[in-house]
Amino acid sequence: MSVNSANHSEVNRSQVFLLGAALFLILVGLYTVAYRGVPLSDDEYNLFDSIESFVQRGNLLRTITFAVEPSFLPDGTPARIPKYEPLQHLVSAPLFWVAYYLPGIGLVHAMLLLNIFVTALTAVATFIAGKVYGFSTRAAWLGALLYGSATLAFPYSQWFFREPLTTLWFIIGVAAAYRVRLLWQANQLNKARWELLTLIIVSIAGVMTKAAFLLQFPLLILLTVPTTKIDWRRLALLVGVGGLLLVIFLLIGEALDIEAGRYDFNFWYERLSQQGQWRHAIESTLGYQFSFTRSIWLYSPILFIGIPGGVILFRRREWQTVTGLVVTILLFTASYGIRHGNNWYGGWSWGPRYMLPFIPVITLLMMPALEWILAPQRHIVWRVGLILLVLLSFGIQLLGALIPYTNFYTELHLKFFFTPESADIFGGARADFNWAWSDSLLKYHLDHLEAADFTWSAASPSWLAPLLAVVLILAGIGLALINTYGLMGRFSRRIRTSIPLAALSLAFIFPLLSLFTLREDPRYIGDKTDVVELVQTLNETDIGDEDVIFLERAEYMLLMMNYLKTPALWITLPYAPGERYGGAEPEVVSDDLVALSGKDTVRALNWGANHYQRLWLVTSSGPFNVDMLRPIEHYLAIHYFPVWEIEVSQRARAIQYLTTPAPETRRQTLTINQILGNEIVLVGADLPQGTTYAPGDGLPVSLIWRARVAPTSDYHIGVFLLDSSGRLRAERNAPPLGGFLPMPQWRVDFRYRDNHGLVLPEDLEPGVYNLVVVARRWQDNVRLTVPGVPENWVQIAEIEVK
Repeated sequence: MSVNSANHSEVNRSQVFLLGAALFLILVGLYTVAYRGVPLSDDEYNLFDSIESFVQRGNLLRTITFAVEPSFLPDGTPARIPKYEPLQHLVSAPLFWVAYYLPGIGLVHAMLLLNIFVTALTAVATFIAGKVYGFSTRAAWLGALLYGSATLAFPYSQWFFREPLTTLWFIIGVAAAYRVRLLWQANQLNKARWELLTLIIVSIAGVMTKAAFLLQFPLLILLTVPTTKIDWRRLALLVGVGGLLLVIFLLIGEALDIEAGRYDFNFWYERLSQQGQWRHAIESTLGYQFSFTRSIWLYSPILFIGIPGGVILFRRREWQTVTGLVVTILLFTASYGIRHGNNWYGGWSWGPRYMLPFIPVITLLMMPALEWILAPQRHIVWRVGLILLVLLSFGIQLLGALIPYTNFYTELHLKFFFTPESADIFGGARADFNWAWSDSLLKYHLDHLEAADFTWSAASPSWLAPLLAVVLILAGIGLALINTYGLMGRFSRRIRTSIPLAALSLAFIFPLLSLFTLREDPRYIGDKTDVVELVQTLNETDIGDEDVIFLERAEYMLLMMNYLKTPALWITLPYAPGERYGGAEPEVVSDDLVALSGKDTVRALNWGANHYQRLWLVTSSGPFNVDMLRPIEHYLAIHYFPVWEIEVSQRARAIQYLTTPAPETRRQTLTINQILGNEIVLVGADLPQGTTYAPGDGLPVSLIWRARVAPTSDYHIGVFLLDSSGRLRAERNAPPLGGFLPMPQWRVDFRYRDNHGLVLPEDLEPGVYNLVVVARRWQDNVRLTVPGVPENWVQIAEIEVK
């Protein structure tokens, strides 16, 4: 096929815009129907974690998933460094921001819309690339539609991996590179400024999305070089600029503080010098093409059309696209074997995830074959065969989109992981690289059709999202029909532009609107409606960026990721070795709270107290869960000052602490020695922050108690701040030491330290206030008597508010 720049200047831009809008609407509608709305991979959790940090604090650190692999930065921050390059975080930020400020929309729900839009845009870019190549509008549009609906692109629109965004940059780069070649061959390279700028921008974007984009450069380079007489000076200039960009990319990548050493020269040198890694390179290359678990052709059979299409292109002297694609795929797939060894497949996924960026280019190869099949003189049997292949490929994508691929891997682990042959399976190739159809992921899905999960069946109302999706699909079909019958020409230019733009706005609004129906998503909530109520209360509480929230139970992590909307830093703690979970005995039995809580946990708690004014513990147990030991809460009660508690249920509690360190000695700065009820004595107290405060400040109070006789009841302690007229301005009522120091267990004449915190009201007037303490029976609220004091309180100190 001989294509020149004149062909492309004649492209009807209005028609391309209209058909591109139609394609986008149809695919967004299709993806919305299949919307999964729940992450399946650790990669997705890590990405969300970094995005939350990026939007809230301007960094990419992972704190939410701290429990998965507790680690600390050199400065002591309890966080893991970013795992991935930064661009997907930046692109996702607007969705996070919208969900953060719109009540009723989950944060994770919104993040999982990203690849719906990205994949639909990639299909539009593939359509435009087909037009740039000079294919017929019908073949280019149909090829792009098949890319979006009948290839791996469809199921990967439902997950939060980086490959869809990388794919978008790559197909834009392919179209720009090809356009540069056309202009170069026509001696009009000076007109290729925008195309060259686009190439630079998408190259930067691709590398900043995923380092593997560097391996896709060979195709872009080959597409840029003309097939006619070459201007060697210009070629040398382009190669020099490209080389300079490559060096810059590598230096920037090496400077990025991310996991896995993707840009580490020493890492790659070591890998390349290991002879055994080349065996894995062959294994991965063959596996991505021929295995029953990772073959691109098995999971997207529609791409077989690209093989005769490639032959057609090659015969028409468009050899760069075909040859460049083959060379780049071989380089790409081999590199994963070199880098990952036995793990070349990269973990749990549906089909060859790493091959996703090449599918739009293979789709370009499909387009001349589609032109041949759709030619009027062609026998109908070819079209019937095409339809059957489309239905087969579309059905495979439905399997991937509607049945969680994690089910297969979970059963694989349960079946093999603890058996003697597990080393052969997980250390060798059988886990994911195998040639037996009986062990394939695709066969597993076919055998488990009953596991299909239609998200909107759990929505309220369940019909709204599918209805909105159908409206989008019908709107897209309508725009396509308007173009087919030339109806748009009857309208003014303004209307011709306004109609597609209005429809496109619905493509962004309707999926977001659909998320309101998932505000009580049972996959996140389950039977934890009390935890959701607690999270909603936290959202309504005055929690700011001076607060840090620690989640004591990782089981609640996904729920809080979706529904917690506060600017506070929050960290999920590892399970405490000294706690009972599910009735099991603790891993550690000790009197040392550090050992019981876990050293990493204690280090993280102390760091949070040192860097934030207020600390919150979200815990899954309470004092009436008699089987739970609560070592983390116990540690905080001893070392800091509990202020107040939000309790929805015993398993849904949040406790706020002042982060002033509690005194550790048994001596006190204020000596009181006041008897209460002839049973206990308030020996003294400490005010670690002194007696002068401002409105809104936290006031830590540490009391020292002694039992004169064995207390007859589990008395509660009240700490009150009173103004000069005796009016209560701040208070805390709680059992001693947050319930970990019940009075019936006190030993006679033994001293006990009991920490309490008050938060002064923001509107507290300047003046002198009285800080007093009472002890009362919680059953009837009767106070222990204080001789000579009718109110039965003990004055601790006078507090000055300025």
